[in-house]
Amino acid sequence: MRILLIANKIPYPPKDGGSIATLNMAMGLSEQGAKVTLLAMNTSKHFFSPKQIPQEIAHSINLQSVFVNTRILPVKLLINLIISKKPYNAVRFINKIFKKKIEVILSQDRYDIVQLEGLYLTPYIKTIRKNSNAKIALRAHNVEHEIWQRLSLQTKNPFKRVYIQILARRVKTMEIEAVAQVDMIVPITEKDGICLKQFSSNLPLHIAPTGLCEQRFIQQNQSPKYPYTLFHIGGLDWTPNQEGLIWFVNECWPAILRKIPEAKFHIAGRNAPNSFLTHIIKEGVIYEGEVENAMEFMQDYGILVIPLLSGSGMRIKIVEGMAFGKAIVSTKIGAEGINAIDGKQIFIADTPEKMAEQCISLLKNPKLAKEVGKQANIYAKEHFNINIISHNLLDFYQGIILS
Repeated sequence: MRILLIANKIPYPPKDGGSIATLNMAMGLSEQGAKVTLLAMNTSKHFFSPKQIPQEIAHSINLQSVFVNTRILPVKLLINLIISKKPYNAVRFINKIFKKKIEVILSQDRYDIVQLEGLYLTPYIKTIRKNSNAKIALRAHNVEHEIWQRLSLQTKNPFKRVYIQILARRVKTMEIEAVAQVDMIVPITEKDGICLKQFSSNLPLHIAPTGLCEQRFIQQNQSPKYPYTLFHIGGLDWTPNQEGLIWFVNECWPAILRKIPEAKFHIAGRNAPNSFLTHIIKEGVIYEGEVENAMEFMQDYGILVIPLLSGSGMRIKIVEGMAFGKAIVSTKIGAEGINAIDGKQIFIADTPEKMAEQCISLLKNPKLAKEVGKQANIYAKEHFNINIISHNLLDFYQGIILS
């Protein structure tokens, strides 16, 4: 089967959830026998030279890219708000050169499936239809409008809140229109599938969670290098991550310090704005910046904290933490799409009091943390193996092609 994946950024290095989801799926499909071409926008924000892609990836998938300037321009944002009905965060990804590249790729080969990695690639559906008979799948990494709706509820600035509400409505309209144009939807979580199915109840749907390659499922046998530590790792340019970490540092962390004065909270991630850092740098909180080796970072520190208050889709860092045998404390929103058992494979806490209580309990009881991490590892092996996930997706695609 020939599959063309189209993404709005080069999924390398795989340091954020979107990149990991795209790259692992492309590699998984290739491993299962599909011939995979991946066309990605190479943006100024996530620029990476294709020449530096590791050979093992280059030999498995045909990776091509086009530079696209997706920078947020205040003047264009304001004009878009006044005269357009389309969301500005989607308009930034519409590019004539990228469109032409799609036409060229489709003219050079026949594809069975074109898989769009997210909502913001759907403006190219008409181009795909005009140049190919391939079936089009929307791989929904999130329900995008839900992210913005939840974010508006957490936004205190009234002007910013109104803008986010307008954006949420426009994104929802775009999602409804997109679902009506594709041949199938491939959400990452069951919850997102239920939401998107409301827009077109007869559309074929297959849940394909973000998966990891088998060698990532490591049961950690040694204790953390630094006990009495909490940690968080993720993209710090993503607003929901910033919002959740500020909430945790302000509302939960002081109670933890009162019980365990020697406790430390290590935060790692790239592209953290200075305005965010001023809110989180407090006693016992250590900002690590972008770490070179995420696996070593996870191994060194104790309890993974995912304090999300908004967002949608699946948090790949939870999947990675579970695969690595870590005890994890998350809000309910943070753990969406990961149906692990609270208290056995993960801990769920939605109030500052409960979040602090769970963190304190795990820090004081290393045996409990280790046992929960062991159960998390078992759960991850059973549910997030990319070979199984990609095999099942290919079976789904084959059924669509033959129908």
